[in-house]
Amino acid sequence: MAALRAAVAAHLSPAGQLQVATALEVIEALETRMHMVRHQLLAAARHLAGAKVLAARLSRQGPPVLRWAVYEAGKTHARSSAPDHRYYAQVKDRKNSKRAALSEARKILRQACHILAELGDDALSAA
Repeated sequence: MAALRAAVAAHLSPAGQLQVATALEVIEALETRMHMVRHQLLAAARHLAGAKVLAARLSRQGPPVLRWAVYEAGKTHARSSAPDHRYYAQVKDRKNSKRAALSEARKILRQACHILAELGDDALSAA
């Protein structure tokens, strides 16, 4: 940050320096607020059964077979007939096929979480 401030002081007019200083203050305030919100969310999640279950089963420490299954589901989008093949192909061209499969796997998990969230307590009841 000090190097940036020195460069600003050396190369910008007083008005430009003020603009950059204001922007840096806003960024710092936002980072402070995001840090506080992140801690509040984590504290709340520690008391939610659903958050605990998802964190325990879907994190890197979760069951490898579940992570493998979701990755394999993401790889199915490599087929040209897959509904989201276009996105898979774009990511594969930009990065690689592994990254594309991981991106699709994350999308599948997000969709599953949204579906479960919409069901609420009914997700645990008999069908």
